[in-house]
Amino acid sequence: MNAFQHIILTFGLVIGALNSAHAGEATKDLVAACKDSTVEKFSENGDAVRARFKGISGPSNSRKVQLLIQSPEQSAYRAECFINAKTQEIISIEKAS
Repeated sequence: MNAFQHIILTFGLVIGALNSAHAGEATKDLVAACKDSTVEKFSENGDAVRARFKGISGPSNSRKVQLLIQSPEQSAYRAECFINAKTQEIISIEKAS
């Protein structure tokens, strides 16, 4: 492998690593926004509700974040938060069936 190919390969790997790191931060922000909104919605009775991240799916512009909701008053259940990935606007939050 000559030096030029080595430089191109190294550059490609660095760019790929930077994109992956940025994607991880964006996902973390989406999950945090959904957790906050979900806890606020389901703790209307003053219960101490806790949301745990279970998964994320969907296209890059509209994501579905799956959460496990735990409350001392009720058994745990799943909820889905639909969020606009570009603006971080919550589209809807609902209990999963």
